[in-house]
Amino acid sequence: MALAKYHEEIRERWITNTSDQYEAALAELFHFLPRRALPAGEVHLLRNGRRMEDVEICDIGDKLEVSIG
Repeated sequence: MALAKYHEEIRERWITNTSDQYEAALAELFHFLPRRALPAGEVHLLRNGRRMEDVEICDIGDKLEVSIG
């Protein structure tokens, strides 16, 4: 039980510490996207020139590119 509580506290601290960075990154992303609605599948995230999968983990400091179209 103590281990579960410890992991929960780590998760809560991580969410608290990264929420501001996440919001800033989203605001920057929306700044570069076009104002019109895009069809599904037209926008992709690229890492090192390779299209990212649906669920993929990035290391801190990894650079991501947005590909539209």
